[in-house]
Amino acid sequence: MLQNCPPNERLNLGSGPNHPRPGWLNLDRDLLTHDPEIGLYRTDFVENGLPFADQSLQLVVAHHVFQMVPYIRLRDTFKEVYRVLKPAGRLRISVPDPLGAFQALENGQKSHFPIVDEAETSLDGKFCAYLLWYSEARTVFTRKWLVELLAEAGFSGFQLGCTPKSPLPCRFEGENDLDTRLDESIYLVALRSGAIA
Repeated sequence: MLQNCPPNERLNLGSGPNHPRPGWLNLDRDLLTHDPEIGLYRTDFVENGLPFADQSLQLVVAHHVFQMVPYIRLRDTFKEVYRVLKPAGRLRISVPDPLGAFQALENGQKSHFPIVDEAETSLDGKFCAYLLWYSEARTVFTRKWLVELLAEAGFSGFQLGCTPKSPLPCRFEGENDLDTRLDESIYLVALRSGAIA
């Protein structure tokens, strides 16, 4: 049975500027409004940290966010997410899957890439724009390296998902409401365990 997660204990990290999610805390450096009273936080969490107390959140969801973090800031960023999660709290993330992208390129699967035709029409153009995400991506991940980084930050209990047919299990009601782009992403859930080493 799924558990309830109060809105003030679940974070949509990297919510995007235009579509904050009702019933969630929403954080993005490009949000149009900053109003913590209604759960809107306009801040750069990589530079400024997360504006939440230690062990105050049960769930952090971050879809297609961490590839925008500079490589040299990744470890500190994952430790910061770990800091705000309660014991046994969950981090649910997705990042682009570069190995899947290479396979789609080799197999001629143009539809694999969520790149609009107005930007690129060829398969190779879509592949290159995807890997760099219109020059915004700063880091790429493999499944193994993502687990390594999260384990360094103190996370454990990893569960990897790969397609809509094998989705990640949920612990909280609405935990997967923000899931998108399942076919071309690495999906992972990690649990907060003991203290950071």
